Amino acid sequence: MKKRLWSLIVLVVVFLISSVLTSMMAKAQEMVWNTNPTSLPSGIAYHASVVHNNKIYVIGGTSPISISARVFFADISSDGTISSWTETTSLPEPRGGITNAVTMWNNFIYAAGGNSASSPGERNDVWYAEIKADGTLGNWMTTTPMPWRARQHFAVMWDGWIYIGGGTDGYGWKDYVAYAKINPDGSLGNWNYTTSLPLAYGAMGALASNGKIYLIGGTSTWGGPGLSHKEVYYASINPDGSLGTWLATTPLPGERENSGAVLFGKDIYVTGGQKTPENIVYGTVYRSTINMDGSIGTWQSLQNLPEPREGHSSVIFGNRIYTLGGTYKGYKDTIYYSPLPIQSPFWAQWWFWTIVTLGIIAIAFALTTIYYHKQVSVPKEIKATSIKQSSKECKVCPNCGANLPADSKFCGKCGASLQ
Repeated sequence: MKKRLWSLIVLVVVFLISSVLTSMMAKAQEMVWNTNPTSLPSGIAYHASVVHNNKIYVIGGTSPISISARVFFADISSDGTISSWTETTSLPEPRGGITNAVTMWNNFIYAAGGNSASSPGERNDVWYAEIKADGTLGNWMTTTPMPWRARQHFAVMWDGWIYIGGGTDGYGWKDYVAYAKINPDGSLGNWNYTTSLPLAYGAMGALASNGKIYLIGGTSTWGGPGLSHKEVYYASINPDGSLGTWLATTPLPGERENSGAVLFGKDIYVTGGQKTPENIVYGTVYRSTINMDGSIGTWQSLQNLPEPREGHSSVIFGNRIYTLGGTYKGYKDTIYYSPLPIQSPFWAQWWFWTIVTLGIIAIAFALTTIYYHKQVSVPKEIKATSIKQSSKECKVCPNCGANLPADSKFCGKCGASLQ
């Protein structure tokens, strides 16, 4: 009984230790947002950001007084902080509404469409510039323009193709999607229309992963109160560059437009955003994982941004996520960054250790029970067997009752004959 008790005590201690370790691992993987010591050159929103090597670029955008054509870059240090900003080659014209419409391929940055201060506001220009070894940009070059004028649209790259879609031309939201081949010199081929969006909308997050394009949130309805969306769609990229049917997958926990959407491995992160017509700005951070079939799993809520944001840009470098600028009660120059909460392996999950510990307890209980029964029952069996064996292997003297060997002919005690 004591041994059974000690076994249970040891197993309970193992369970408690494993629970504490699992809890500590989970806490170590939480997001911790930090404010970068160096701010943006000015408060700005609806700009774009991209990362190349260990440098981050901020392109165009809107400020309280104007639309900007300026481009800045800065080094990302090993500790995650961003150094001071250096100005490089400006866009040919000011551009805003390009948060999700600037992308990269090899050593080239592409800026597609956006809005300008001059009329018509929405543009269809596509420019590209080469990133030099020192991080500065070469001259912006003009290539094949978009088939329609737009701002708050999306642009993504995949396998030598560039894709654009949605947005507004100032008169209504579009459901158009087009793609073009990227030539070896960085210029674009002709645009081709492909599968239209599920609805006419814009201000969505957009990214490409494993031969699929994902669109997250957004807004629709023009000429009246806007309507934010929480829907998430994805479409497969065919070998010829065209797109398959748009499929709905797990929606966001809440409606969001002008949020930041970035990809880290198979994990999608969505930061901030706005909900209209209520005009609520959020600081929420969500994460979901892309499944093997291309759909995405359940969205998890992570540590909120230090302050709500919309119209900001988000990028990932190394194992850190960054949000830059945006609006919330004014245009912001603040930069936040956080280490990414890496998904724990199955053996670090609380449920795994619970199952293992309960399994060990069950096995140990069964073994101790068997052992206990053997200690009690086996001696009785042995005793009974010994008695049977002794009765068969001995003779009893009829005269004095002494136990004698089975082959005895005379009693060794009284001398009586046993014949």
